[in-house]
Amino acid sequence: MRRLARLKDGSEIEIRPLEPQDAELLVHGFDELSVRTRYERFFTVVPTLPHHWVEDLMDIDHRDREALGAGDPATGQGIGVARYVRPPGTTEEAEFAITITDDWQGRGVGHTLMLELMDAARANGITRLTGEVLAANDPMLALAKRLGARVEPSDGGVVHLVLDL
Repeated sequence: MRRLARLKDGSEIEIRPLEPQDAELLVHGFDELSVRTRYERFFTVVPTLPHHWVEDLMDIDHRDREALGAGDPATGQGIGVARYVRPPGTTEEAEFAITITDDWQGRGVGHTLMLELMDAARANGITRLTGEVLAANDPMLALAKRLGARVEPSDGGVVHLVLDL
């Protein structure tokens, strides 16, 4: 299901579920991320996306493992991904993560993708999304708060987000 969404600056993005064959698009998008954005997503310096990470990130079943991509409809370029993974043995909770390319940050892509991801999670029986974010990642913390997430202290400069759906 593809759909167009209008951002707060008036630009349009296309949102769609990712499929395993989108691996090359994912790797290309990763290559476009700044060192800072990579660090904020993975909490470590990641110069290249390891093959086994790509396999794991593209292991999507649209129930327990969902990934939604945002793209620029004018260029076809990928600009962001929001995903959740329901850990084995859990039924109503999943861990989420989101990454937006640097040029598109601050324009509402993350908010739009998260709303779509929350809808997908609800449709699959998930009632809570959780995630980890660096305590210094102010834009992500602001987004989480706008979405109604609780921010709970954690260890080592990381905070735990809890988003009840």
